Amino acid sequence: MAAGQFDAIAFTSAPQARRLRDVARATGRDADLLQGFRRIVVAAVGPIVASELEALGVQVNITPQGGAFFMKPLVRELAAVLIKE
Repeated sequence: MAAGQFDAIAFTSAPQARRLRDVARATGRDADLLQGFRRIVVAAVGPIVASELEALGVQVNITPQGGAFFMKPLVRELAAVLIKE
């Protein structure tokens, strides 16, 4: 992500987001991580995950609508956004 080699990232759980942050901090790359997040599309499977990401300072671009907070709607919405780009 820091090198600009990713277009998007999808999170399916709040612990995933925290773990990525923790690894970045432990390796001294937390600023690189946040910079990388600003360059890509960030998808969260639902509002709990989106809230966790936002608490970490990450803007969430995609969250499935209509209460369908599972993988298939997440992937569908992410693909729709990436195909437009």
